Amino acid sequence: MAEKWEHIVREALANQDRIAQERRKREIRESYIRIKALIPLSVLIGVVAFYLMISIYGWREILKTLLSWIVGVTIVTTIIALMQKKEY
Repeated sequence: MAEKWEHIVREALANQDRIAQERRKREIRESYIRIKALIPLSVLIGVVAFYLMISIYGWREILKTLLSWIVGVTIVTTIIALMQKKEY
Protein backbone atom coordinates (compact mmCIF):
# COMPACT_ATOMS: atom_id res chain seq x y z
CA MET A 1 0.00 0.00 0.00
CA ALA A 2 2.86 2.40 0.81
CA GLU A 3 4.43 1.74 -2.59
CA LYS A 4 1.17 2.66 -4.31
CA TRP A 5 0.97 5.97 -2.43
CA GLU A 6 4.63 6.65 -3.12
CA HIS A 7 4.02 6.10 -6.84
CA ILE A 8 0.98 8.41 -6.80
CA VAL A 9 2.93 11.14 -4.98
CA ARG A 10 5.85 10.88 -7.42
CA GLU A 11 3.49 11.17 -10.39
CA ALA A 12 1.81 14.20 -8.84
CA LEU A 13 5.19 15.89 -8.21
CA ALA A 14 6.32 15.14 -11.77
CA ASN A 15 3.05 16.58 -13.09
CA GLN A 16 3.53 19.74 -11.00
CA ASP A 17 7.07 20.11 -12.39
CA ARG A 18 5.77 19.73 -15.95
CA ILE A 19 3.08 22.34 -15.34
CA ALA A 20 5.63 24.75 -13.83
CA GLN A 21 7.98 24.30 -16.82
CA GLU A 22 5.14 24.95 -19.26
CA ARG A 23 4.14 28.06 -17.29
CA ARG A 24 7.73 29.38 -17.40
CA LYS A 25 7.96 28.75 -21.15
CA ARG A 26 4.64 30.52 -21.69
CA GLU A 27 5.76 33.50 -19.59
CA ILE A 28 9.02 33.74 -21.55
CA ARG A 29 7.11 33.62 -24.83
CA GLU A 30 4.66 36.28 -23.65
CA SER A 31 7.46 38.57 -22.41
CA TYR A 32 9.26 38.15 -25.75
CA ILE A 33 6.07 39.12 -27.58
CA ARG A 34 5.61 42.18 -25.32
CA ILE A 35 9.23 43.28 -25.88
CA LYS A 36 8.91 42.66 -29.61
CA ALA A 37 5.81 44.87 -29.70
CA LEU A 38 7.59 47.69 -27.88
CA ILE A 39 11.03 47.50 -29.49
CA PRO A 40 11.66 46.32 -33.06
CA LEU A 41 14.18 43.50 -33.37
CA SER A 42 16.59 45.60 -35.44
CA VAL A 43 16.78 48.26 -32.71
CA LEU A 44 17.35 45.59 -30.07
CA ILE A 45 20.16 44.02 -32.11
CA GLY A 46 21.71 47.47 -32.64
CA VAL A 47 21.65 48.25 -28.92
CA VAL A 48 23.21 44.89 -28.05
CA ALA A 49 25.89 45.34 -30.73
CA PHE A 50 26.63 48.86 -29.48
CA TYR A 51 27.01 47.61 -25.90
CA LEU A 52 29.28 44.76 -27.02
CA MET A 53 31.45 47.11 -29.07
CA ILE A 54 31.81 49.48 -26.12
CA SER A 55 32.69 46.66 -23.74
CA ILE A 56 35.19 45.09 -26.17
CA TYR A 57 36.78 48.09 -27.91
CA GLY A 58 36.04 51.05 -25.64
CA TRP A 59 34.54 54.50 -26.21
CA ARG A 60 37.48 55.93 -28.15
CA GLU A 61 37.28 53.27 -30.85
CA ILE A 62 33.49 53.61 -31.04
CA LEU A 63 33.75 57.36 -31.56
CA LYS A 64 36.39 56.90 -34.29
CA THR A 65 34.11 54.38 -36.03
CA LEU A 66 31.12 56.70 -35.71
CA LEU A 67 33.12 59.61 -37.13
CA SER A 68 34.31 57.53 -40.09
CA TRP A 69 30.70 56.47 -40.80
CA ILE A 70 29.51 60.07 -40.68
CA VAL A 71 32.30 61.20 -43.01
CA GLY A 72 31.59 58.31 -45.40
CA VAL A 73 27.87 58.99 -45.53
CA THR A 74 28.52 62.70 -46.05
CA ILE A 75 30.87 62.02 -48.96
CA VAL A 76 28.48 59.58 -50.63
CA THR A 77 25.56 61.96 -50.16
CA THR A 78 27.55 64.83 -51.64
CA ILE A 79 28.54 62.77 -54.67
CA ILE A 80 24.93 61.67 -55.25
CA ALA A 81 23.69 65.26 -54.91
CA LEU A 82 26.31 66.47 -57.42
CA MET A 83 25.42 63.68 -59.84
CA GLN A 84 21.74 64.61 -59.67
CA LYS A 85 22.59 68.28 -60.11
CA LYS A 86 24.65 67.55 -63.25
CA GLU A 87 22.03 64.99 -64.39
CA TYR A 88 24.30 62.06 -65.13
